Amino acid sequence: MSSNDMPSPDTRDAPKFHYEKPRELNRFIRRVEELFEKHGVKLDTDKIKYLGAYADARTEREWEAMSSSASGNFAMFKKEIIESYPEANDEMRGSMIELKRIINCYSNLMPEDLVQLQAYRRAFTAEAKKLQADPPLLSNHEIVNQFLQPLDESFQERIVSKLDLTRMVKSTPEKNVRAEDRFSLKEIMETAIEIARSSQISYSSDDIISLKTEPVKNASRSIDSDSDEEEFSRENKVWR
Repeated sequence: MSSNDMPSPDTRDAPKFHYEKPRELNRFIRRVEELFEKHGVKLDTDKIKYLGAYADARTEREWEAMSSSASGNFAMFKKEIIESYPEANDEMRGSMIELKRIINCYSNLMPEDLVQLQAYRRAFTAEAKKLQADPPLLSNHEIVNQFLQPLDESFQERIVSKLDLTRMVKSTPEKNVRAEDRFSLKEIMETAIEIARSSQISYSSDDIISLKTEPVKNASRSIDSDSDEEEFSRENKVWR
């Protein structure tokens, strides 16, 4: 194996999977993949061996017997494992249902709705991450469209226009990118938040200007009022 830094399967903090807890499979795989990233495990054959080593002995034997194990392709191996556990598939379907529920909780979000937008982004990201794990259940194009659904149409147009403009000023355009995939979910989210924050600053400036001009108006009314009192006083003197 390529890295000696990976924790031993016998250590307390190592990720573990037991056949009696199949619903924890997706979480287990995510934790192991995080370790691959952290410790620089790149080879698919190493990843396949580590994944089995962190499971209980019975499960490790079952996974080693899978046809994808001998192929040396980690993505295929992981896909075959997940498909062999209906409970794990149920979790992924549950994530799709939860994503729809989150989207339906929000509607017509505008740039001025920064607090709501941030809350929506957090909830959406948590479920989207599960659905985009390899093998992804939703393409980048599909997940971006899902995220944009509760945003006001004019807000959506501003996000895309801003990203288009950013791409135009780039010195070297990106290659081999499909038209529908030209923006990632991360780019869409970050741009939406950036526009919303700019709107908040704009509104704050307008409020300050309004507060500065208000005393002038009040002073003007006060002067007019004083003039009226003086005029009334002079008139009373004449009447007397």
